[in-house]
Amino acid sequence: MKLNALFLLGVIITSTSLSSSQSSHMQTTSYDLAEAYEVYAALLQGDWQGAEQKTVVISTTTKFWKACVNPATEKDSGLKTALEQYNSINKDAWKLQAEFGFGRQFELISLDEIKSIFRAGVGRGWEGFRKRYPDSAGFVELSAVGFNEDKSVAVVYIGYYCGGLCGSGGVKFMRKKDGRWLRMSDRCFEWVS
Repeated sequence: MKLNALFLLGVIITSTSLSSSQSSHMQTTSYDLAEAYEVYAALLQGDWQGAEQKTVVISTTTKFWKACVNPATEKDSGLKTALEQYNSINKDAWKLQAEFGFGRQFELISLDEIKSIFRAGVGRGWEGFRKRYPDSAGFVELSAVGFNEDKSVAVVYIGYYCGGLCGSGGVKFMRKKDGRWLRMSDRCFEWVS
């Protein structure tokens, strides 16, 4: 049990350190692409591990997670372009804005605040998190969104952390159909704790 808790603490620390090493300008460049927030809204309205919580807590700093699909070998040209842009745009970390229009209450949390909460370790960190955010079971990390040229295909990472042995995440592939963003069949495995 202790080993699993240490593993998840490692995932959280690695996650926050990878995000902070993406770019030196990460907290100064706002990510305000309207289409990206449409994709986020579709993801956050859908079926994911934390979908039942009253308040969704979202990290303000984007997080890159390497996709399992290589753009060079992808046959779907729209997906290939979206993957290329996903890899390119996520070389830098971006600051998410309060533009999440998905019909649920949400709060943004900075990367510095996440680090501060979990500085005391996994157990105390989650105790502190739940005191600060009593209506939330955890927090979400999102990447910047990679799009194809006509913005009908999107690639995005979503990670959800909810406890020492609780969390999941992965790269999602989305397609816009009849004005709505829908998940394509999963092409990558998710991480789960």
